Amino acid sequence: MASTIQVDNIKDIGGNTIISSNGSGTFTSNLPSNVSSATGTLPIANGGTGATTLAAAGLDNTPYFIATMSGSDQSVADNTYAKAVFNSQTAATSGTYNTSTYRFTPGVAGTYAVYARLFTYKGGNLGRVFIINIYKNGSSVATRGFYGGDDSGNITAIDGYNTDISMTLALDSDDYIECFGKVQTTNGSTGSFNTGSGAIFTAHRIII
Repeated sequence: MASTIQVDNIKDIGGNTIISSNGSGTFTSNLPSNVSSATGTLPIANGGTGATTLAAAGLDNTPYFIATMSGSDQSVADNTYAKAVFNSQTAATSGTYNTSTYRFTPGVAGTYAVYARLFTYKGGNLGRVFIINIYKNGSSVATRGFYGGDDSGNITAIDGYNTDISMTLALDSDDYIECFGKVQTTNGSTGSFNTGSGAIFTAHRIII
């Protein structure tokens, strides 16, 4: 059974009329102007400015980028930090990631979620230390890795290590971030960052 509610006034708790009707289908609204005219928009707050999309309202997670490594594995000198060659951009806000310098420059100040993963490798069980770093404006701000050894000098050597790192980072519009890594071997030979093992470098602005 259908039900009907009939009123000619809707009032707030203070007795102020919010919406009234003359009984002939004509309504009068006393709502704030940004609410009563907000059809098709997202009103941000009383007296605020609405927008038709989350992006226009400043509520989406841009700028962002996703970069991977393509081509041959990247050779790296023993026990030396090297910038990871994330030379393939799979998704990004236009102009924020440079596939030649392997840098992300957001263009918009904010707090960013950053994640990177490298498969640092040295075959033959000759790998001792595998490290990944996030750099901001040329300096390391976070480090994570595998260290094969103990206080007695015993060495645990392996082929490689899938090293990843995540963090939140405050960035100005012209700051830039990069991913670096290091392979230390037991015999001083060259290591590598493998391109076909899920290597990824990504960041996006978070709404806080």
